[in-house]
Amino acid sequence: EDLSRVAAAAKTIEVSRDVKEKTARLIVTLRKFEGVNPLESTLDGARALKDTLRLARVRALREGRVSVTANDAYTASSFTLPHRLGLTFAYEDSGRTAQHAVTEALESIIKPKSI
Repeated sequence: EDLSRVAAAAKTIEVSRDVKEKTARLIVTLRKFEGVNPLESTLDGARALKDTLRLARVRALREGRVSVTANDAYTASSFTLPHRLGLTFAYEDSGRTAQHAVTEALESIIKPKSI
């Protein structure tokens, strides 16, 4: 019952087009990421996006906000994306995990561009 109320309340939290696009860009970046094996991954764009934004809404709700920030979505992605990734042997052999892949992909898209 409590979970149903949280889920219903979370649906009222706004997600801007900008946040959706930034989250989708992270997912696309992960698909092409050097350590990710596309044949072993289940990184379906629509479902990954939906699940990530659903969790981001709950995070915004928990913090008392009426809209999702890109940071909410990026934080949510660390929970919703790693289990969907199949990694290359070389990437795993270097000691890195799927969580590392999400973090590295995220850093590659939010790092300030040099002039």
